[in-house]
Amino acid sequence: RFAEPRDESKGITLSLKPWKMNRTIESKLHGATRLAVCRGEVSGEGASLPADQVRTISQQTTMRMDQSGDGGAAAAVEQAKILEAAKAKAREAQAAQAEQIRAKQDAERKRRMAEMQARQQQEAAAQLEEEKRRQAEAEKAKQLALLEERKRQEERKRKEEAARKAAAEEAERRRKEEKERRRKEEEERKAKELERKRREEEEKRRLAEEAKRKAEEEERRRIQAELERKRREEEERRRRLEAAEKRRREEEERRRLELLRKQQREAEEERRRKRAEERRIAAEWQRKMDAAR
Repeated sequence: RFAEPRDESKGITLSLKPWKMNRTIESKLHGATRLAVCRGEVSGEGASLPADQVRTISQQTTMRMDQSGDGGAAAAVEQAKILEAAKAKAREAQAAQAEQIRAKQDAERKRRMAEMQARQQQEAAAQLEEEKRRQAEAEKAKQLALLEERKRQEERKRKEEAARKAAAEEAERRRKEEKERRRKEEEERKAKELERKRREEEEKRRLAEEAKRKAEEEERRRIQAELERKRREEEERRRRLEAAEKRRREEEERRRLELLRKQQREAEEERRRKRAEERRIAAEWQRKMDAAR
């Protein structure tokens, strides 16, 4: 049986050359070749003549040799009609094949268009993905920049805190040094004060009351001169503090002396009172004894 030649890889029917196409179409339609149709040499199912009119080749040759005149013309006309019908069918088949080819070409064009659209969509999706990737990278870079800025700020704060801590430690060290210096000065001052008091006590024991008062006055003048010299050397604040301290010590000394004089007066009065009381008691006893005699 006849089969159309096809390209299985592309799924299309292969086109034939015109002479081969005509022969193939006639064979497809009538089950016989074009030469067999022209000669009337057909037989079997699908032949151009009915089955009950099939003749052998020798009979057909004898019949053609006997034909003449009108009979040959009629056969030629019939053969021309058959050929025309075959050509018409061939044209129809060719048109159908062309339509099929156009349909396949349309399908191929649509497929290519769909592929192109799909490719464009893929490219658009890829571009969108690339844009998202760039945006993500930009956001990542932004976050990294923010992180670096945060790190720089933290480092700056850390350095500032370290500097502040160092300054605080330095201030604390200076404060302790100043405190230690003042402590030593205070100890020296106290030592000097103790030494001065010790000398004053010795001087008081050695001198009389009047000489003692003069010596104390002289010592106060010396202390005042010493305090005045220190006041000029030290800061204004220490000057005020030392002046206040000086006034306080003078006031205490004055009060101490006043208290001492008061205590001495009271002691002297108490001694006179006791002597008077003793004399009174003695006189009273003497009076009683005289009365008893």
